[in-house]
Amino acid sequence: MLSEREEVEKKYLFVILIVYLLWHLVGRIGLSIDLQWHIDVGRDQMFTPPHVMILAGFFPAMIVSLLFMMWTTRDYHRGIEVPGLRIGPIVAPVAIWMTLLGQITIMFGALFDDYWHAQYGLDVNIATPPHLWTIFGGVLAELATLVLACQLISISQREGNSENKLLILIAILAIWTLMCHFFFVVGNFLDPREAIIEIAGLKLLPHLALAGLVTILLIELTIHLFGQDEMVKLSLIIVISQILLLFSIPVIVEMLMGPEHVYRPGSPHQVQITNFFPWLLLPMILCFRKWPKLMQNKWIYFSMILCIDSIWLPGNSEITQSAGLLGVISSIIISMAVMYFAYNNSKKVSIIIDNLILRVMNKKEPVENKDKQSKSALNASIAVLLLICMMFIPVVQGHGGVHRTEEGEGFDAPIRMLFDIEDTDFWVEFMIYPPKALGSTDIIVYPVEETANVSNVWIEVIYIDEKGETTSIYQFEKLSGRDIWISTVEFPFSGNNTIQFWANIDGNSDYTAIDVYVESPPLLPVPIMWVIGLGWPIAMGIILWKVSLHKAAIFESEEE
Repeated sequence: MLSEREEVEKKYLFVILIVYLLWHLVGRIGLSIDLQWHIDVGRDQMFTPPHVMILAGFFPAMIVSLLFMMWTTRDYHRGIEVPGLRIGPIVAPVAIWMTLLGQITIMFGALFDDYWHAQYGLDVNIATPPHLWTIFGGVLAELATLVLACQLISISQREGNSENKLLILIAILAIWTLMCHFFFVVGNFLDPREAIIEIAGLKLLPHLALAGLVTILLIELTIHLFGQDEMVKLSLIIVISQILLLFSIPVIVEMLMGPEHVYRPGSPHQVQITNFFPWLLLPMILCFRKWPKLMQNKWIYFSMILCIDSIWLPGNSEITQSAGLLGVISSIIISMAVMYFAYNNSKKVSIIIDNLILRVMNKKEPVENKDKQSKSALNASIAVLLLICMMFIPVVQGHGGVHRTEEGEGFDAPIRMLFDIEDTDFWVEFMIYPPKALGSTDIIVYPVEETANVSNVWIEVIYIDEKGETTSIYQFEKLSGRDIWISTVEFPFSGNNTIQFWANIDGNSDYTAIDVYVESPPLLPVPIMWVIGLGWPIAMGIILWKVSLHKAAIFESEEE
């Protein structure tokens, strides 16, 4: 039987769990809509409807976490046994600490992203250093939701309740949000511009290895925690969500568009997020359930995971064709090695999760001197208040008002210009404006009218100084199935430059020239930014691993 305090704690934690889950579910659906919004409508202001969905549960989750943290810390300093992790004078369950750490990471990641945009332009892909912070923060908070659900299941089992269908469903939905996040990141390598990595002339497909690694880890973790039947349910939820998102997202995007929004050429396009998930995951899991030997044989297991990879879908055929037969075979071999590594280490990941679920008890012996007891409680309250204040520090904009002065009617490219070549109107979007010397920025060009017969687009960047004229030519690539042209442009020199936008229209070539002032190079080079971007998530992962080992050691000593 649970004590009166444990009953209150269980109810409070269940409320927190629901708030966490709603935050992640609404956020992941918002992320799916936001991806399609950027494809069909273009870049937009900060508080678009999809962005509001992503951020909606952030502060409610923070508030309930901090309130619970204050309650447990107060009881700890009163000499009451409190389960959780103690850091300094503050005691709270590990899941609460993980959520707050994830939220702090997201907030600092937003500041980092703001600086990145100011120095290197807006992102046209997912894999950037600041995005690693925000994605890691979200994944950490989702993992905290799974840990909290498992802790409540453990408490319920202590009461003698063997069936915890609602809590298990919540845990499975938390794993679904984790899969959304992971496959969203891995989906970056289904973009034709990012899909191939060339090493020594060999064209490799990183999506095969990364998707295999994620699939192995999540399957093994789900089966370890809840069994194969729940893995079947998770696969079913994934298929249902794919079908619902496939048909609902285009309708939702159109409903959310205001008078200031316009479709990009060729819109609405195919829904992207549904193709990030493996469509055939459910049949594969059902085969494993029917014939367990398929899963017990590692190489058959890995081969089947490779077979359901979304890179084999018809819409991605250009990627595999570009890699060539040798590149595809090499990628498969590398993927098998990566999955072998993931499979052998999945048990270690499961053990870390198990250790984080442990409920280590903390109790501070009551002090007879009431002044000291009051002082300790006061110090704990001050520490929590400082934490609250840190979280609400206003976000400083690092790039002034340039992102708010574009003429793009809602697009969030720093500037969007309308010009014509041979009486054909074009929009050009600079992902950073003004550009920076020795850096690169993506430039997007597309005709206003979809009927324009444009066969080629390129630009010439001209810089003139006392030594003469220097011209750099950059060809634009047309996105598959879309009348949009994109190129990554480097500006070697700071100062006044002239950009000539060339287009071949109906067999005739002509251009329009604009003058651009190129600013000095960014303060930090891109490799340093990547070190920073990778450093924080890796450091936090190591800390969590150390915490799990520490909790397991304390738990074992308590049992003895």
